[in-house]
This record gives sequence, C-alpha cells and structure tokens, in this order.
Amino acid sequence: MGKLFKLFEKNFDNFIIGFIAGLVIYFLTISKQGTLNTALIIFFSGLFLLSIYTLSNYFNKFEKNVFKFLSKITEAEFLFYLIAIPSFLVLIYLLPNWINNFFKLNLNQPNIISIFFSNYTHQGLGHLVSNLGAYLLLILLILNFETNKKEFHFFSIFAFLIFPFIIYPTTIFFFYLFKITNFPPTLGFSGIVALFNGYFIYCLYKYLKKNAFKDLKLGFIIFLLLFNITTWGFFNYFYIGLISLVLLIFFIITNLEAAKNLIIFLNSKLFLQNRKNRVNLKNFVIFMFTLIPLVSLIALLPKELISNGSLINTPVHFFSLLIGLFLPYLYEKIKIRNIK
Repeated sequence: MGKLFKLFEKNFDNFIIGFIAGLVIYFLTISKQGTLNTALIIFFSGLFLLSIYTLSNYFNKFEKNVFKFLSKITEAEFLFYLIAIPSFLVLIYLLPNWINNFFKLNLNQPNIISIFFSNYTHQGLGHLVSNLGAYLLLILLILNFETNKKEFHFFSIFAFLIFPFIIYPTTIFFFYLFKITNFPPTLGFSGIVALFNGYFIYCLYKYLKKNAFKDLKLGFIIFLLLFNITTWGFFNYFYIGLISLVLLIFFIITNLEAAKNLIIFLNSKLFLQNRKNRVNLKNFVIFMFTLIPLVSLIALLPKELISNGSLINTPVHFFSLLIGLFLPYLYEKIKIRNIK
C-alpha cells in the first residue's frame, strides 16, 4: 500500500497535468451547469491520467504484493480496473451534453467514434451508477476467483477495445430480426458488463474445477446458465422459468456425483471453520455476492424494455453474456489441443 502511495507521489505532477486538462476541457466546452459537476470533471481528469501514468511504471509486471483488504488483487489491477476505468466512465458522463450526444450511437449514421464511445456513455446518473456498480462487483469477484490472471488481462483488452465494435453489428442484426425499423440511439456500458458477467460464470467454473473436483465438465456451465434462466423466467415469463427448472432438475439427477461434490465443497467453505460447525462469515458473504451474477438475467433482460425513454438492448445483453461465457472456454479447449 505504501509503495502505491509513493508511486502516486512520484507522479503527482501528472495529476496536475490532468487537473489542468480538465480545467481546459471545462472552459472550452462550457461544461454542464453546477459547481459540483465542474469540480468533478476537473478532479476525474486528473485522477484518470494519474492512475494511467502510475500504472505505466509497472510495465505490465504484475507484482505478487496484494492489498490485504482486497484479497488477491494486485496494485496494478487495482489502479487499472478499480481506478482508471471507473474514472474514465465518470469523466465521460460529466462531459457537456453536446459531446455526450455526439458519442451516442445513431444506428442509421454510425461512425468509428460513436461505435466505440457509445459503450462508455450513459443516459443519466442512475444509468451510470447501476452499470458501474455491477462492473465493480464483477471485477472484484473475478480477480478473487480467477485461476489464471494473465488470461483475464488479455480478455480485458478484448472487452474494452475490441468488443464495442462487435456490439454494433450485433445490435443491427437483432433489430432487423425483431423488425425494429425506427432505430433509437444506443449507449451504455451494460454490453461490456454483461460480457464480464459471462466471464465470471466461466471463471467460477474454473475455480471449482481446480479447488473442488477436477472432473467438472462443460455441463456445469450449462447448469449455471440454466439456473440464471430459471430465476429470470419465474420473474418475467413463468413458463420459460418452469421449462428451465425441469431441465435444471434433469441435469442434477443425471449428474448426482457432481452435485454431491459441490455441496461438500460449499459446506467445507461456508460452515467448517477450525473444525467447528459454524459459519465462516467471510466466505458466506463472498458466496452471497457470487449469487448476484448468477441471477443477473433479471436485471440484464427486464420485462419492460423501455427505461427513461431509451430502449434496453436485451438481445445484446444475452449475446454478450454468452460470448463472455463460452469464448474463454473455447480458447482453453484450443490451447489444450495444441499442447497435445
């Protein structure tokens, strides 16, 4: 922790540069009204550049030292995932309305800037807070459960830099499929959040395979996905939830050994502490937070498709979750075959 503060202190001049940059942005663009927004855009400009400059000192060398209160998260990961990315999102939100409107993706008149930046622009504060909160939860869980951090770092590059350009044609495809001709402007970080949501399900599968039972098959990922669809179905479309529940029960019956091993593993983590039958509070809290992404379709695919006058792009949310879930799994399979 002390080393991180020294790096911040060493690069504090970069914060001043960012602070001045934020001030210039404000005066040149006539920022949103209000003293608070003015102060925030200046502050987050500095914080974003400070975190990037400080991160550059690592030269992609991820150290083994971790923050005690953040478990397995390294200082470099803390700077990038928990400081730089949130600061970038807040900074874009605080930009003047005319810039944010330019970032909104008009599907009839797309351009490279809007295709990319629409994924980091938000309709309002509630939109930003919900997406940012979901993102932070997923990142904290992934960085604690991930068994191969290097793979996740490469996946993050794909998520932040490449996936926005996949979201656009996917949106066009689904809009045409559902015969939506009056294309509304699209924006929001939720497509990338859904991608990380899918990755977390895969990450949980890898963690359990490594720590609980080595013979865990792809079917377990299907089980987790069915669990998500079941909870979503009962909240929105009862018969879909019922069908998914039947499939879920069938899966458990045909995989009793895997279910048994999972129950034993969870029991040892949650209740057996110092050989006493009492709740391990820390693991129980982590377990409860883990359940949130496993029922995420309730939020990603709401029954009401219009929110604050904007269309919720539910097909892309589901598509993103599936890509985040199966893309790293396919990569692992290809890697294993190449090794053989």
